[in-house]
Amino acid sequence: MQLVYFIYNSHNDLVKIGTSEKLTNRFKLLKGRYGPQIELLGVCEGGRKRESEIHRQFSAYREFGEWFKFVPQLQEFIRDNTYVNKPLEGCKTSGLLAKKIVETIPAMSIIDAILRKAKPLENSLHFYVLGMLEHHSMNISEIAGKSFVSLVTISHSVDLMERQGWITRLRSQEDRRAVLIEITPSGLDARQQTERNATEFINEIFEPFSQSQKQVLSKTLDLLHDVFSKANKDLKYLPHQPD
Repeated sequence: MQLVYFIYNSHNDLVKIGTSEKLTNRFKLLKGRYGPQIELLGVCEGGRKRESEIHRQFSAYREFGEWFKFVPQLQEFIRDNTYVNKPLEGCKTSGLLAKKIVETIPAMSIIDAILRKAKPLENSLHFYVLGMLEHHSMNISEIAGKSFVSLVTISHSVDLMERQGWITRLRSQEDRRAVLIEITPSGLDARQQTERNATEFINEIFEPFSQSQKQVLSKTLDLLHDVFSKANKDLKYLPHQPD
């Protein structure tokens, strides 16, 4: 049976819309030609006739031959009209997902702005650090490592928070030479108040969403939280710490 396939090339952000009876062989051939940056997005039945119809539908976005710009209209079409029964041998399936996550990061910068606006904490790094210290005391190096910032940056932030009365320094009971950073009741109150205020602002963003949309987003966020929490514990994913 002939299938219409949609193969994405992350190198040039184009999608190849073609037809094949032996999709695995076709994919191997394209991978040999274009390299590991290609991935199968989906297939649909219909053969050459269906392929020609899709080519005409998206002719305004054709770059050359069977390659088309990966515009939102084509993304939506692939999402709603194709399937992948099983991964092809040698076919990566996570490249497009990774690309979408990277593209989403700039849009998420509004979260930092909301945290600064929420107050009493006006620095998102302070919010993250106090959140870590809620669970247990840590030394400066541990805080810097988990925050992915330099010791200089975290030391400056700790000094500021200490002047605000949000954290305090104390000697470790196990090693009197070691100094630990501990959150104070005032620091705990400040973080919790900032979290409440930020939650109110974010609730306004999602007010137009339906309940079912909110449920889907909540499940997706739970999954992302689990994935990145696991990645944070795997050193191969972590960047080298700046000096």
